[in-house]
Amino acid sequence: MAGAGLGDLAAAVRPPDEERDFHAHLTLARGDVRAAIARWRRHLADVDGPEWTVTEVELMRSDPAGARGSGPRYSTVARFPLQQG
Repeated sequence: MAGAGLGDLAAAVRPPDEERDFHAHLTLARGDVRAAIARWRRHLADVDGPEWTVTEVELMRSDPAGARGSGPRYSTVARFPLQQG
């Protein structure tokens, strides 16, 4: 099953003060304009992209930006290579 084990990985590297449940996801876009987000959801609803093989999982951290409107800042916390086969 695709994504199997990601919950265990997230639990293993979870900061001690983090209480939220892990939800695997892929962020394609972020925004705060609901109309724009709804429009992109409609455009992408029927997209059937190519199949691809994941070779690693990258744990990302999201921190608020200093300046309002500049968006969050992302940094890689750790990389976890996946076994092929």
